[in-house]
Amino acid sequence: METFAFQAEINQLLSLIINAFYSNKDVFLRELISNAVDALDKVRYETLSKGSAASELETGELAMRISGDKDALKLIIEDTGIGMTRDELVKNLGTIAHSGTRNFIEAVKAGNADVSLIGQFGVGFYSAFLVADRVEVVSKHAVCQDAYKWESNAGGSFQVGEDSDSDIARGTRIILHLKEDMGEYAEEQKIREIIKKHSEFSTFPIYLNVKRTREEEDTDEEDNKDTNDNEDTKDNEDTKDTKEDKEADGDGNIEEIQEEDNNNKENEKPKKMRTVEYFEYEHLNKIRPLWMRKPDEVSAEDHAALFKSLSSDWEAPLGVKHFEVDGSVQFRAVLYVPKNSPVEMFQQKKKKNIKLYVKKVFVTDDADQLVPDYLNFIHGIVDSDDLPLNVSREMLQQNKIMGNIRKNLIKKCIEMFRDISEDKDKYVHFYKKYSKNIKLAVHDDSANRDKFTDLLRFHTTKTVLEEDDSMKSMCSLSDYVSRMKDGQESIYFVTADSVDSARNSPCIEKLTKLGYEVILMADPMDEYLMQVLSEYHEKRFACCSRAGLTIPGEKTLEELDKDHEKIIKVVKEILGDKVHRVHMSNRLVQSPCVMVTDSYGWTANMERIVKAQALRDSDDFMSQYMVGKRIFEINADSDIVKSIESRIDSECKDVISQPIRNLIGMIYKTALISSGFSLDDQIGYAHKVFSMIRAGMSGNEDIEGNEMQSKPEHVDMPADEESMMEQVD
Repeated sequence: METFAFQAEINQLLSLIINAFYSNKDVFLRELISNAVDALDKVRYETLSKGSAASELETGELAMRISGDKDALKLIIEDTGIGMTRDELVKNLGTIAHSGTRNFIEAVKAGNADVSLIGQFGVGFYSAFLVADRVEVVSKHAVCQDAYKWESNAGGSFQVGEDSDSDIARGTRIILHLKEDMGEYAEEQKIREIIKKHSEFSTFPIYLNVKRTREEEDTDEEDNKDTNDNEDTKDNEDTKDTKEDKEADGDGNIEEIQEEDNNNKENEKPKKMRTVEYFEYEHLNKIRPLWMRKPDEVSAEDHAALFKSLSSDWEAPLGVKHFEVDGSVQFRAVLYVPKNSPVEMFQQKKKKNIKLYVKKVFVTDDADQLVPDYLNFIHGIVDSDDLPLNVSREMLQQNKIMGNIRKNLIKKCIEMFRDISEDKDKYVHFYKKYSKNIKLAVHDDSANRDKFTDLLRFHTTKTVLEEDDSMKSMCSLSDYVSRMKDGQESIYFVTADSVDSARNSPCIEKLTKLGYEVILMADPMDEYLMQVLSEYHEKRFACCSRAGLTIPGEKTLEELDKDHEKIIKVVKEILGDKVHRVHMSNRLVQSPCVMVTDSYGWTANMERIVKAQALRDSDDFMSQYMVGKRIFEINADSDIVKSIESRIDSECKDVISQPIRNLIGMIYKTALISSGFSLDDQIGYAHKVFSMIRAGMSGNEDIEGNEMQSKPEHVDMPADEESMMEQVD
């Protein structure tokens, strides 16, 4: 054996491996198996490229064999790959074999490396010293006659020499002498666990030497039974002769013969059995990677089986996308949409649903950049030959190839969602589970916003009235645009806390009367969605609860205000700073008034959502700044407004009377409630309503019957009610 010194960088690396603490030591086996796969690939390539001239390469099966001995603290990984010559052993195992190794050492010195992932940093073979204090490598190259042995205990040097006792026909055998506390890596169960996680889909067979048991007949006491055996033989011969005689004479009785046979069997002693242990190689990776097959060759049952193993779900997936990408980046992938959404889908903890493979070797399930957060419910596998296997998680995230893979995965997910949408019932189920994800995609992903917008579904005033408020009554924006009236330039929508509240909102009374379809948005996510969604197919969105709503053929606010300047002035004077402006309304039909917000800031529904947030700071400056300015709109055609306007004309000279102030204050607070705002003085408002009820009950009137038969709009305020309101105000 000849002794060599490790290259300086390798010596530093080995010292780091031995003396540092690592949380993930399992990667050493993945690295050694990956090296074996490379060696086997090279043999196959040489065989195919040289053809008939490669007879020396055709030696046995291309495979790997692993054996563990816990008692001896030994683990053996053997392959029938290309093997290494003496010079290659010195070069490959004693010098920098990967540029990433030097970079890794520099990163460690700078304090920027994650040393817990040593097996992923391009150190490959040297990760064996995570679990072993001595490593032997016996290798025989395919074209060499002799085998050579490499050995080191990571002490700064290694030995290389000829191994005349080797029985290797071709390939490499790595013998790890495990550390005392690493005996678990020689256990069958631990080896199975690592291979299943990292190398289950390896191209070449992986065999594990496993212990078996079988039952055998115990022959140890056979010598003591010779005499008895001779007597038994004589008795059997006599019995046989008797049977033959009876059969020859024809007088024998079949039942008697059978009875004699049964008696003989009962007299026979049962055979003594013993349990024998033996070893055999078990093929661990029999499953061919499903994603490596052609999509039309994979059945729905195969996809369901793989999905269940990935997700631990009990139902088949709702959608499947199996594809291969060729171009600037090449990879294969299979993606699944679960039928049931996870409960903790939007929690802060990152989901690990996409497994990343490199050349069918598992690398990580923690690659955050593979898919955006809004696709965190997607399960699947991505396998790329372009990514370097020996890279850290941090380096992986910064790899340009990862960015290209991400773009293609988003594109394929959109295609999968479109495929699901072709089945209405299936898409109803999908949208019920993942509508928030689609809306979040519209909000976050500007590059694919239009494509995700096509996947949105909403209730409208027409669909909800024709059916009900179930998911089946929802329609796409494309369907809405196709039903727009001639001359309609805007897509009308209104937000509220429920579909029923949105449908009965006073803000859409005129639109529904004129036959315009209004989108009813009741999901809190819709408010955030409409902050970024300004138009669709060149049709701008118009919020019905904001100021400036234009309705084709209707008068503008300026035109309406000219005929009612006095009541506008009085109302503004009474309400003061509570409202930003007062206008006559072009959106109301029955309601006497409504409260809307200006074009900037929050709507009433958004203000309610923000106030409901548990961790909101009530003194937050941004929250106060974003509150929309309130605009009070009055319906000139309402009987209540006409009554108030006539009293203003007859009573108001220089001073506004208190009854009028009370009336306007009452309709103002009622408008806040009907428009979705919250009252600051809810108790005071309740007292005023109770006072009105008491006033209406004077004279023992059946108030319930009156309420059922009359509309508030056509009832003038009674005088005693006004006096009661004066007392309460």
